[in-house]
Amino acid sequence: MENKYFTPDIEDIHAGYECELLLYAEWDPITVKPYTALESVVKCIKDKIIRVPYLTKEQIEAEGWKETSINHYTKKDIFLKVYIGYLHDEILSFRISIYNAEGTLFKGECKDINTFRKLCKLLHI
Repeated sequence: MENKYFTPDIEDIHAGYECELLLYAEWDPITVKPYTALESVVKCIKDKIIRVPYLTKEQIEAEGWKETSINHYTKKDIFLKVYIGYLHDEILSFRISIYNAEGTLFKGECKDINTFRKLCKLLHI
């Protein structure tokens, strides 16, 4: 996979958001602080010096999910399936389904660990 990162939308960034900034010709991981000025975030997006890695298997597993087969995970009685759409090694879509025995809890876009954590929190997983 060639593109492992994307530029976030300003609406997605919040205190605790994990991303990378291009500082002195190197990408450094950072966590957005509660006191970070909105203007500085907007400038980073405009200048294309901020990026976020796409959700990885390792990040999912670090959140307590166990892989049952390729792109399928489980945690307690909840199941997760990851769908990645590619075109010539470029990611076109990154979607997940979270479900249990009773039905679908969530089905939609979830590109990064920040969104994944938020979904799990909202779904009480």
